Amino acid sequence: MIATNQSADLTVRVVTDAAGFDGLKTEWNRLAPSIPFRSFRWHRAWWKHFGVDRALLILAVYDQETCVGIAPLFVQRILSAGRVAQFIGSGEVASDQQSILSAPNRETEVGAAIANWFTSDQNEQADLLQLDGIAPNSNAFVAFASAAQQMNYSLIDRSTLHTWRIDLPGSMDEYISQLSKSCRRKVRTAVKRFESGELNVSIASDPTEFECNWMHFVTLHQRRRTSLGDPGCFADGDFAAFLHNIAADFFRSGHLDMVCVSDNSGPIATEICFRDDHCSYAYQIGIDPDALKQNPGWLVNTASIRHAIELGLSEFDFCRGDFDYKRQLGAEKTACQRLRLTPNRMRSQVLNAAITGGTAMRNWCQNTFNIPATQ
Repeated sequence: MIATNQSADLTVRVVTDAAGFDGLKTEWNRLAPSIPFRSFRWHRAWWKHFGVDRALLILAVYDQETCVGIAPLFVQRILSAGRVAQFIGSGEVASDQQSILSAPNRETEVGAAIANWFTSDQNEQADLLQLDGIAPNSNAFVAFASAAQQMNYSLIDRSTLHTWRIDLPGSMDEYISQLSKSCRRKVRTAVKRFESGELNVSIASDPTEFECNWMHFVTLHQRRRTSLGDPGCFADGDFAAFLHNIAADFFRSGHLDMVCVSDNSGPIATEICFRDDHCSYAYQIGIDPDALKQNPGWLVNTASIRHAIELGLSEFDFCRGDFDYKRQLGAEKTACQRLRLTPNRMRSQVLNAAITGGTAMRNWCQNTFNIPATQ
């Protein structure tokens, strides 16, 4: 851990090892809101499974001995971009609602301290920031971005996707009444099939049921992805271990719902929903590709939304991804920002110019010579 003075009042301490990471647990939990994807345990689990060949760069902002802000970052060396700082939780995990953590009413100071740290000549750990999954309504991140622009950072908005959120009413009937006629019919039909016993909805209530539903979830997710010619995210052992471990942790604390819908032949749809005191986040789904005529995705989402309403939650979040069913189920799109910020330092600006120029040239070649884009 290295301390760097930023002003007469605040100090930025740089955490670069697992022991220092663990030492922030109390402060992290005090500063973080209840959003699952900003929690200490989410970030720590991600680092455990994805930290290989990456360097921690957690910036902890202190007012004397009181931690008032945390920027949860890591650095990865990328050949074309140099040392790139990113949010812990990035990549395949696709953590939404990312931000800088701050004590109430300290956002402006915290944001300025972090922005200033990246422009310091003493900073040799990162050249630029590529930040994904940003919650644009986070006061701390807004303050950081504002301070960065005042310090002449280059800021490029690379956002393409949205998250989607439903403001839940007090009852399922009220929710259904808000949908279009065709969507009301689909949801009502799903509810009738649940209530008649034609379909069984299982929401794990004990560890045995959790593991059973988890097995169905992974199986159905992989079957659906492979039917589309995709290996599926659970083909990655690190991702599989991460999601199982963090899901089990949230389940034990009562903050995760494993939802499984079955017909007479067995499970046809599953969904994993993390939640806080106000919102359920539908993180991932698995459906039986042989049961598509039953609209299994609609069935399990209806079951998850109904459960969230029964719990008295005020919001249901589909997480990132622009798919029509989210709008049809009553969700409104919300921003999920992806930004590249380049500090006003010579090396950083040169790298940013090279990246920007390379991207422009690649796009020109693709458009001019009809070269398909690569993923």
